[in-house]
Amino acid sequence: MNANVKGYQVFIDGQAIKGNSLSVEAGSHEILVRASGYFDWRQSVNVDRDMTVNASLQPEQYRLTVDSNISGADVYINGDSRGRVRFTDDLRPGRYNIRVSYYGYRDYNTTVTLDQDLRVYAELEPAYASVRVNLDRGILNPGDKAAAGKVEVYVDGNRQSGWNFQLTPGEHRIRIVSGGLAVEETFYLEPGREYQIRPVLGLDIE
Repeated sequence: MNANVKGYQVFIDGQAIKGNSLSVEAGSHEILVRASGYFDWRQSVNVDRDMTVNASLQPEQYRLTVDSNISGADVYINGDSRGRVRFTDDLRPGRYNIRVSYYGYRDYNTTVTLDQDLRVYAELEPAYASVRVNLDRGILNPGDKAAAGKVEVYVDGNRQSGWNFQLTPGEHRIRIVSGGLAVEETFYLEPGREYQIRPVLGLDIE
């Protein structure tokens, strides 16, 4: 018996043999060659004379597929960039750290043990920006106990129900209205960050 790998073990008719040669009776025999990190090699032979059998073992690999609900998300395996979803590759058995990333979404991280074909589905969730509107009491009318309740906050034209809200990353137009006064500004919000907005009311004299 010869094989293309080192450290292999030969089995004849289910029995392990020492070395790589054996005298057997004429007839049909089942050969199994096994080596760590390789798929088993099997073959049936009909022995009617001295013969040499060459076993070609294939590296043990399994198919890993990574997919996501976000098309174009980046795939990292053990910290190395491996392309984008839908990602497929044949890898050696073992443990792998998988990260799926896309701007504006929270990273998906998992660790898998690859001992069979495996599919990982990364459900990415938006990484919202948190916004809080802080009103300085000094700009409110002290004679109106309900002054704070008369302040309205709008984001991209939509009125907010409170002074704390979450927004998707990107550009947003924030407008604060109270009575006959209004102030408006456009902001670019980064994913996952927390922001505080403080309306300022002042007087200029020329």
